[in-house]
Amino acid sequence: MSTLFSTAPMKLDCAMVEKSKNPHDYQHLECPASVMPKSYQARHQVDLHQHERGQLIYATSGIMELSTKDELWLIPPRFGVWIPAYTPHKMTTKTNVDLNTLFVDTQHWNKAFPTEPCGVEVSSLLHELLIRAASFPIEYSPQSVEWKTIDLLVEELQWTKGISLLTPAPSMDKRLQDLCHILIINPSDNHSLEEWSSQVGATTRTLSRLFKQELNTTFSLWRQQLRIVHAIPSLMAGKPMSEIAHQLGYSSQSTFTVMFKKIMGKTPTDYIAWANRQSAVAQPVSKKSPPATASNSLEVINAS
Repeated sequence: MSTLFSTAPMKLDCAMVEKSKNPHDYQHLECPASVMPKSYQARHQVDLHQHERGQLIYATSGIMELSTKDELWLIPPRFGVWIPAYTPHKMTTKTNVDLNTLFVDTQHWNKAFPTEPCGVEVSSLLHELLIRAASFPIEYSPQSVEWKTIDLLVEELQWTKGISLLTPAPSMDKRLQDLCHILIINPSDNHSLEEWSSQVGATTRTLSRLFKQELNTTFSLWRQQLRIVHAIPSLMAGKPMSEIAHQLGYSSQSTFTVMFKKIMGKTPTDYIAWANRQSAVAQPVSKKSPPATASNSLEVINAS
């Protein structure tokens, strides 16, 4: 099978560089791609930044929140986000996180990479390849096992849609920006679009048109998606569903459940079970690990 990226000779030091946890060390490698493993505590924040290489952000367990200039991503287990090179983004961990980030020099591959952030559904094969590649040295020799594994890893990348929430870009109408930013801070607000129109200085018709024109959605659907982004980390943290429903402005737990299933395709209970299964599968089993105890807790992650 022919390799996907260039096989031009590479000058490598005989001594392999110790695996770094600093993203800056991955931007100018001789190798066209490398995976950086890193763990974060809950509520860790990574300020707005960008990289010279494209990156796949993927957590082997947990949930992360990722923001670009005009989009807010919620990344559940077994899902990743592709961030093109030089795309400003920031991250906040909602829980403890174990992250595997693939940095890619896209010019080395005969593969079309998205020019905008997008989702990556992580198959079982891609998951295992990312875990394996995280154990590789930061640099590796051409045609080595590491080289061939990374080649297969990149070939396995499949772009898809994620749980993302479009947020108004600075260039968009200020009235739309003001309304969305207020609701992001206070997602439980139940005021109607008509009630908001007088507060932001636009007619109901104008606001409705702006949501469709700028964010390609309706006000009602956008607010429901916003509440999903807020709900999932709370669900994974074990908060009572009735409490989450109340905090997000729903009149009852059953109303919240109906909305959640409509957006996610699963009830909250089914989603938690699915996410926990994915996280459990994601945890590598070490032969030297001590027996599991009742005190062991599942880690959920956030991106960085």
